[in-house]
Amino acid sequence: MNPTFRGGIHIAGHKETGKSPIEVMPAPGVVRISLAQHSGPPMKATVAPGDKVCLGQVIGMSDWKFACPLHSSVSGKVSAIEKYYDPEKAALVEAVVVENDGLDTLDESILKAQEQKKDPQDMTTDEIISAIKEAGVVGLGGAAFPAHAKIANSLVKAKTLLINCAECEPYITADHRAMLEYPEKLLGGVDIIIRAMGIERTYIAVEDNKADAAAMLAGLLKDRGDIEVRLLKTKYPQGDKGMIINALCKTEPPRSARLADLGFIIFNASTCVAIYRACVEGMPLIERVVTVTGDCIKTPKNVLARIGTPVSELIEFCGGFVKTPEKIINGGPMMGTALWDLKYGLKKGMSALLALSGGKCDDLPSCCINCGRCVRHCPMRLMPNYLARMAGARDYDGCYDYNVNDCLECGTCSYVCPGRVDIVQYIRQAKNALYAAGKR
Repeated sequence: MNPTFRGGIHIAGHKETGKSPIEVMPAPGVVRISLAQHSGPPMKATVAPGDKVCLGQVIGMSDWKFACPLHSSVSGKVSAIEKYYDPEKAALVEAVVVENDGLDTLDESILKAQEQKKDPQDMTTDEIISAIKEAGVVGLGGAAFPAHAKIANSLVKAKTLLINCAECEPYITADHRAMLEYPEKLLGGVDIIIRAMGIERTYIAVEDNKADAAAMLAGLLKDRGDIEVRLLKTKYPQGDKGMIINALCKTEPPRSARLADLGFIIFNASTCVAIYRACVEGMPLIERVVTVTGDCIKTPKNVLARIGTPVSELIEFCGGFVKTPEKIINGGPMMGTALWDLKYGLKKGMSALLALSGGKCDDLPSCCINCGRCVRHCPMRLMPNYLARMAGARDYDGCYDYNVNDCLECGTCSYVCPGRVDIVQYIRQAKNALYAAGKR
């Protein structure tokens, strides 16, 4: 039996788009590029309304110590710097609105980088880190932490590289298609990370519902003894870093520990492709693969689209709605965030766009029935029922004592709760209050 972790749940995958090849979407007439593209504080615009911009030109930057630049995904004219509500940040942030001139005129910095690019085997660690930073590469699995900072902060300590190809959330198949269609670029990105960090051992972790992708990667690596493709049991949330380490190495890393201190570093599959493009092709992160699906979408697809593409145009590219959606979700149904503005632009961390109809629901209030299902299935071995109860009573110190900060917010507890208690919402409430009080 393929390895896995304790707890978790088996969820209907709805992975029909796993058989849908990636389609390249034409650049839209207008892009809305959020300045909140990576973890940490939002960036500040480096352009103003009326400015002309080129494809790949830096349009946003931050003085945050881990920040990386943001680039325009089209060439054209900046028509506005507008504010919008970002449900991920739970705050108003700014977006750069660019009217596309349809020319895709490359910025001089990109042309210069392409002229001066080296073979990755001839690049130093500092050159690799710089190339990744200047390309604005962040984690494409959802966390969106700048990739250059992860490498720089893990040098010397991390000797085992884990490539997260689990993609355990229902509906999402962007990484699956990237493994099948960009395997050389993915493995090229892996080799660049290995060279930059002096990695000794690499595991590519793939859930066993993507055996075709695992077989393809294994075939390309048949002569490599330092990289191993490992099939993991399909279970949610197998894609969490702690769950992958638990499954592969039979160890349970403390949530408070930095993975580098334990000898590990983890990258998402699509992030490896972006690292390859940055170092080999000299291209910044201006586009990504996103799964557009759900029972309200006429033709669900995996789409390669420009950063800033409005949600409305992604949906239109997939045939539009066949029925009115109850919810439109940025990401997967378990950990994604609800969207209500179809002008919302595609962000670097958006791996999926779901349009789902609502199920029938009675008007009975939610109520814990003390069945213990949430405890049995919690992958972090917490007491979600107690945490929800204490958070509801605003006993945040009690939540802290019961290790609420260790929660992944994976949604497993809420999913299995027959009393329909919004456990994760209570937990987020407690964590936000503790964060504000300086108790992380």
